[in-house]
Amino acid sequence: MMVHSHGDSSLSWEMYYLMEFLSTHGWITIAPDHAGNTSYDGSASFGTIKIRRPFDIQDTYDWLLEENEDPESPYYGCIDPDAGYVMSGYSFGGYTAYANGGALVNDGSGMPTLDLSDDRVQSIITFAPWDGFYALTTGTEEIQVPVMTIGGERDLTVGMQYLSLHSYIESTPRILGNMPNGGHFSFTPIYCPFFFTDGCGLGYFEVDLVTELLKISV
Repeated sequence: MMVHSHGDSSLSWEMYYLMEFLSTHGWITIAPDHAGNTSYDGSASFGTIKIRRPFDIQDTYDWLLEENEDPESPYYGCIDPDAGYVMSGYSFGGYTAYANGGALVNDGSGMPTLDLSDDRVQSIITFAPWDGFYALTTGTEEIQVPVMTIGGERDLTVGMQYLSLHSYIESTPRILGNMPNGGHFSFTPIYCPFFFTDGCGLGYFEVDLVTELLKISV
C-alpha cells in the first residue's frame, strides 16, 4: 500500500507513471489532492498547508480503511490494516512524506519540535524533496523507518536540499539516489511541455529513461 503526496501547487496524478506501474505489480496506490495547494486552487496559506499536509495523507488512509470494511465498496477487503503503508512524496510532498513518517517540524522559534507523524507509515520514499522554507532542517533525524531519498544534482528549483535532509536520517536501511543529469521536473514529466529547463530538454536525462529508472529503483 502506497500513499503519495504531490508537490506544491501540483496535482495528485503528477507521478502517474509510477503509480500505474506499482498498481500492475500488486500494489494499491492512492494520492489525494492537497486542498488549497493544487494547480487549480492555491487558496491556503503556507503556514496552514505545512501543518495540514500530513493530516491530509492520514485522512486519505483512514478513508481507505473505511472502504476496506464496506462490503459495498470496490476496495472491500483489499488491504491489511495492520500492515500500514509506504509514504511517498515529490518536492513539497517530500516534506510531507518525511513529516508524516516521523520527522519533526520546526515550530515558530525554528526548533524541530512538532510531531505530525503517523505511526502506520512503514517506510518513506521522496523525490526531489523540499525543506519547505526550513520547516524540517534537522528534524529528519527523528525518523525511525526505512527511507529512500532520490534527487537531481541539477535541480534549479529546490537545489540539492535532498542531500541535507537525508544526511540527518539515522534509520536503516536508508538509501540515497543521486541523478547527475536530473532536474526538479525530471520526476514529473507532465510538466515538461511547459518547462524546458530544470529537468526537461537538452542536457538532462531523457524523460523515458528517468521514469524507467524510478520504476526499477522503487
